[in-house]
Amino acid sequence: MSIPGSVRSILLAALAVCAVSCGGDERPARVEALPAPEPTVERARAPQPIAPFFAEFSKNRLAQVRARLGDLSPLGENADKVATLHFLHTLFTAKGAEDNSVGDVLRIPYFWHWVEPNPRHSIVLVDSGKTLKEIRPPKSHAKYASLADIDRTPAVFLADLVSPKEKYANAVLPSFSTFGWCSEREMAFVALVTAMGFDAKVATSGNHSWSEVLLPSHSDAVQHAFVSVRVDNTFDLFDLVGVDDSAAWRTNVGGTRSAAWYDRKAHDAGELAEVAKIEVTPEAAARLEEAVDAHFAKNPAPRR
Repeated sequence: MSIPGSVRSILLAALAVCAVSCGGDERPARVEALPAPEPTVERARAPQPIAPFFAEFSKNRLAQVRARLGDLSPLGENADKVATLHFLHTLFTAKGAEDNSVGDVLRIPYFWHWVEPNPRHSIVLVDSGKTLKEIRPPKSHAKYASLADIDRTPAVFLADLVSPKEKYANAVLPSFSTFGWCSEREMAFVALVTAMGFDAKVATSGNHSWSEVLLPSHSDAVQHAFVSVRVDNTFDLFDLVGVDDSAAWRTNVGGTRSAAWYDRKAHDAGELAEVAKIEVTPEAAARLEEAVDAHFAKNPAPRR
C-alpha cells in the first residue's frame, strides 16, 4: 500500500478535499529492501496494555512506514501521526465487503451479519472444533442467541485481535484471530486510537461505516484548521480531507440510530475501560511482529 505522489501535490496545494486509495497505481520501477527492523517487543517483556503496546509497535515501525508513504513533510507535525494511522489501518483492513475478505498483514476477515444464512454460524473455535453457533455468548452479550450472533463490540474484537494464537477457522480460512464487518471493525479501530490519544469517530452513510481522525493542521502548507484522516477498514481506503469546523465534524456521524450507536459505543466509558484491561502477551506480540515483518519483507520500500 502507498499514498501516491498525487497526495503530496494536493497537500502542497493546501489540502483541497482529496480521496486517495491506499492501493495507488503509482509504482516506482526500482525497489530496495530496508534493513530488517528491530523487534518491536522484547520477548521477555511482561504483558502490556493494548493501547501502549500499539503506540510502541507503531512508533518502532515509523521509519519503515514512512519509507513506503513518501514525502509527508507538508503535514508538518502530523506526519508521524498520519503514518501511525496508516500503519494501524494496514493491520485492520479487509479488501471489500465480502465474506472471507482479508487484508495483507493480519488477515482479519470480513463477514456479513444479520443475513440468512449467517456466515458466522459456520466459524469454529480451533481448539474445540465447536461452531460459534453452539457456544453461549459472554454475560456482556447475554441477550444474543449465541457467540456467533453477537455484535462484536470493541473489547470483544480487540481482545481476540491480540490473542496469543489465532483461535478461529472456517472452510475457507485455516485460522484467524478476530473478525467483523464494517461497523465492528471501525468501532474497534476508533476505540483503540482513542485510547492512544487521538480524536476519532465512527462515521456512517447508508449501510457503510468508516473511521475519521481529526488532527490540528500544524502546517502553513495546509490552509485549513484541521486535517481529517478518513480510514476505511473494509475497502482499504485512506484519505485526507481539510476541515475548518471541528464542532460540525464531531457531531456529523450519520443520521440514523445505528450510526449514533456505533460512534457512541466506540467512546463508551465502560467499553473503553474493558479495552484498557486487555493485555498483549509476549506470545501475542511475537505473532503480530512476525506478520508485520513478513509483510514488509514481501513489500520492500520503493527507492525515491
